[in-house]
Amino acid sequence: MIIIKTSGFNPESFVLKDNAFHNAKFFGNVETWYYDAIFDNKYSVVCLVSAVQFLKVGIILTGLFVYKDGTLINSIRDRFLLSHFQGSKERPYIVINGKEIINGDVQRDSKDWIYHIVMGDKKKSGDLFISRVVLIFHIKSY
Repeated sequence: MIIIKTSGFNPESFVLKDNAFHNAKFFGNVETWYYDAIFDNKYSVVCLVSAVQFLKVGIILTGLFVYKDGTLINSIRDRFLLSHFQGSKERPYIVINGKEIINGDVQRDSKDWIYHIVMGDKKKSGDLFISRVVLIFHIKSY
């Protein structure tokens, strides 16, 4: 792996726990899980879960966006109270209203990162398995 260091930009290796729920104990906190995939048939998908917290109250926003040739063709969005949210501090595992939304893990044999993402309701839903194929890094700004 090559790490490029420049002023104000310092990418660091990413471990599974980095994508877990951090539950920061700040005055206010926003944490977002973002996943995207590009398919061979010119479709792509973006999945988002954002936890917005202010003191002890907050909201969870979810979104699944489907694109064809770069144009949005469908979306599923929802809102939930923070009290309906559960997140693992060890790995990307999110449950909302008792329903598993994101389940991420690393396979023991291949070391592939696999995410199962489920969003929607009885009218519209998405059920995706995404395998990480690019290097993941996070940036600490200073």
